[in-house]
Amino acid sequence: MLNVRSKILKRAGIRKGFSLVELSIVLIIIGLLVSGISAGSALIEQSRLRSVVSDVDEYKAILNTFILTYDDLPGDMPNAHDFWGSSCDSTASKCNGDGNERIDWGGGTDDNESLRAWQHLQLSAILSGSWDGVSSVSNSAVVEDDYPASGLRGAGYTFTYWSGTQINVINVGGTLVANASVTAHNPVFLPKQLYSIDKKYDDASARTGNTIAGRLPSSPNVCWTDSSLVFNLSSGSLECYVHFVFKKE
Repeated sequence: MLNVRSKILKRAGIRKGFSLVELSIVLIIIGLLVSGISAGSALIEQSRLRSVVSDVDEYKAILNTFILTYDDLPGDMPNAHDFWGSSCDSTASKCNGDGNERIDWGGGTDDNESLRAWQHLQLSAILSGSWDGVSSVSNSAVVEDDYPASGLRGAGYTFTYWSGTQINVINVGGTLVANASVTAHNPVFLPKQLYSIDKKYDDASARTGNTIAGRLPSSPNVCWTDSSLVFNLSSGSLECYVHFVFKKE
């Protein structure tokens, strides 16, 4: 009876199971698919990190174009209202900066050079966008609502004056928060991601050179180790943001 059943199944093209060879082939195919997905994910991550550096280089060029045109930094420009009037703000003091060559975070939700900078760039037609220069949340600024987003999820670009280097910087991080003593972005980078950027484009040290790591004050020795300025590469948490130093050409 079993032989008869086997012949019937064979004639119908139906087999009772896979042979060891067939199972091996299936496992090999699954392994190749998994490795291909992993490699693809790594390539996507590297592409996003490169896009951040590319964007920063573009913003540096845009800032220098604005300076050449108006002889002032966007946001810090003391006579911006003379150029754009109520298109900037009905109140001149809110539109204008103080002209001290620093793009400062400060003032109220509608009087903040860091956010007005994007509006000035847009009004000058040097950069396309629709930034109103006003913070959507008191004492903070939100990615996309108040400043441009980057290729990294949850990360965006802001301009600020960073006292640590006493120079203007282009920041890449999440929601910008501030109080009387600190201005910081929410972390969006793994330490190893930021190390990858710093190693390729600067000196691979967390707090020196033109690519400078940042972290929330409540998380010391997390993104990097203070004593050595070495990134904590084994960490799997989003613990870093970054300042790219901007120098006028």
